[in-house]
Amino acid sequence: MTAIEPARALLLLLVAAASIVAWAAAGELAWPARALLAALVGPLPALAVSQARALAEGPPVPRTVIYVSSMISLWLLALVTAIAAAASGFTRRLLGLSVIDARSIACWTLLCLSAAAAMYIAGRLLHVREDPMLEKVLPLTPREKLWFIPLSITAGICEEFVFRGFAVSALTAATGSMWIGALIAAPLFGMLHAYQGSVGITRTAALGFVLSLPMLLTGSLIPGMIAHTLIDIAGGWFGRQWIAR
Repeated sequence: MTAIEPARALLLLLVAAASIVAWAAAGELAWPARALLAALVGPLPALAVSQARALAEGPPVPRTVIYVSSMISLWLLALVTAIAAAASGFTRRLLGLSVIDARSIACWTLLCLSAAAAMYIAGRLLHVREDPMLEKVLPLTPREKLWFIPLSITAGICEEFVFRGFAVSALTAATGSMWIGALIAAPLFGMLHAYQGSVGITRTAALGFVLSLPMLLTGSLIPGMIAHTLIDIAGGWFGRQWIAR
């Protein structure tokens, strides 16, 4: 028996336990939504951590390959989520697909962007060090930066739909509180960004909760999707300069 086997066994146990708890707590949901929620709570975060570790320890992977594979994975996840939600009777309102006025969209988008800027400034003031893994994923060449734009748009749409639209609504049904649902969904979203290290996971989880506010208070994912996309584009295009400062 190698030294790593007990750690893997513990991880599998935690993943199974989290999935079972999510399945049991969401008993009022139809089985497709319950199954997807169980996957988002257990296997998906574990997979994200495993992929981050493989990327850190394995041979270099072309960034464009990472971007394309990530886009494909996110659109597939969004498609599965849409199918599970439709089969489980989720309404457009529950999924955050309501349309709101342009002024509300602009105000909430600006709020989310301001929160992201505040987190960046706080990190600089506290001299927070970013994980070296970011060097492997942030775009470097003009071509990579162009590829990062559709990746950012994909993340803004798909991740908001899955983690703010579906997950928050499903967790609300499981916990009885939309605020508790949003608080639980936030670290799940953070774990999806395990490649950013512990600092990135924590920051992304906090930002995930902020991005849930427009959906919770207006019923629309649109401000969060726009803000998420712009934050990712800025992080991709200027992240290396920010890290170097």
